Amino acid sequence: MSRPKATAAALKQLSDEGDGTDKDQAAETLRSALSSGTSAVVAQAAELAGRLALPRLARDLCAAFERFSGDGMRADRYCAAKVAIVNALRRLKIERAAPYLNGMTCYWPARPNKGSRDAAAELRIAAAYAHAELGSASEVDELAGLLADPTEDVRLAAVHCVAALGGAICGPLLKLKILLGDDSPSVMAAGFEQVLACDKVRYFQVVADHLDSQDSRVRAHAALAIGQSRAPGALDLLTAKWKSTFDDDFKPDLLTAIALLRDDRAVEFLLSLLENHRGTARDALAALAHCHMPRVRQQVEEAIARVDDRELRRHFEELF
Repeated sequence: MSRPKATAAALKQLSDEGDGTDKDQAAETLRSALSSGTSAVVAQAAELAGRLALPRLARDLCAAFERFSGDGMRADRYCAAKVAIVNALRRLKIERAAPYLNGMTCYWPARPNKGSRDAAAELRIAAAYAHAELGSASEVDELAGLLADPTEDVRLAAVHCVAALGGAICGPLLKLKILLGDDSPSVMAAGFEQVLACDKVRYFQVVADHLDSQDSRVRAHAALAIGQSRAPGALDLLTAKWKSTFDDDFKPDLLTAIALLRDDRAVEFLLSLLENHRGTARDALAALAHCHMPRVRQQVEEAIARVDDRELRRHFEELF
């Protein structure tokens, strides 16, 4: 039997045995496999090292990552081994491992054009999440760089990871990202949500300013983030915007945001629209379905009974 076949058979046996395997023997087998020059073998060995909880292999994992970096990138052209190594190190709770920082700066075969994706995008995402969980909040340079990554899902991950990493610079970084903007409404939405999670008072206005964005999707995301934050002054801002806007497509989003406040005053406002504004009753009813507060269903049912509208009753039964 050739050595590659023997290695494959040994890895399959370890996978089949699972937690019942001898850890010392498993470590030696995986250490040998991690020294392989074959990306797929190293990826499988790394996954097993994490699954079998073998932190003693951390140094071997880092060495394999380095071997497949730089001049060794072609041997791991789709970054499968490096992604598996980063995920294994994260699963093993290895703190401040070099592959986290190095992985966040890896592009292959080159940094792509804006809006494009390269083979290392998944690696940057995996490394960012590992660093956010196990890295130091003082080491934020690489994460900050990912906020401007050419690839949308990398930027989205970077927003979440900056927030998860925390530290004094978290809020200012997310504020800067929002002020600079992003072509992706999803990235902007994450930025709104996470910056308000950092400090919903301090960063309230930077999100509120986007209620006037020229992009209808960004306006909607800003409103929903404000509603979810339940920040002081959110109800007054959202109701004022609802009353003043001439954008009929934006009004339902504002009502949903008001419902997400899950506040008695917010419910009262929506119930008043349900009873007194026939043109917005259906939108108010749809928004109230998001309240999830005690007695709201009963209050809505009583309001509909007073209105005595058969069509509204039918929508109530569908939503509640």
